[in-house]
Order: sequence, then structure tokens, then C-alpha cells
Amino acid sequence: MTQPAFPIFLFDGFDLSVASTLKQLQADLEPVDAQSGVFDTYDSEGRRVSLGTVKGRISAEVDPTQPVAVRDFEERLRKFLKGKRHPAAADQSCDLPCLIKNCVRLV
Repeated sequence: MTQPAFPIFLFDGFDLSVASTLKQLQADLEPVDAQSGVFDTYDSEGRRVSLGTVKGRISAEVDPTQPVAVRDFEERLRKFLKGKRHPAAADQSCDLPCLIKNCVRLV
């Protein structure tokens, strides 16, 4: 397992939270929530992030052997932007960095 590329994106249904650092993630999230599996979590490269706890502190890891989920991640970001009525949601020229930038501004 390796460290995710921050920021990481935590989707809970249509809600989105963004953590810029591991320290911020640990401050914003309760350990019970990290262990619950309620979040669909991606790093900024589109890799799925596994949340857990180590000695009562939240951990975030990426399995480098798993395929990158960029298409799924982009789709989730577009749905979030669409819910906010942001024009980037429908802009097919808006690539992953563009989607990330627009979502971070709205969170």
C-alpha cells in the first residue's frame, strides 16, 4: 500500500468533501466514519483510496496493484458539478485537473 496523492475526494451520496492533507483528513473525519465504508474515496490521480484507522488515527492508503478509476472519478466529479449547476459539468474539454479545480473551489 502507498500514500494517496492529495487532495483526496470523499463522496457520500451527492455530497463531496475534500481533504488537502492527511492531517486535515484526520481533523475532519471521525475514525468510526473512516471504518464504516460509507465514503467512495479517490485521490487526485483517480485511484481509489482505502480509509481505515491505525492506533486510533485515520489512515488513507492506495493499493498500487489496483486499476486506476479515472473514468469513475471524473463521472462523480461531473455529477457533483452538475448538482451545483456549474458549467464545467457539461464541458467535455474540461479534463480531470479542470474538474478537480472546479470542485475544490465549490467545497
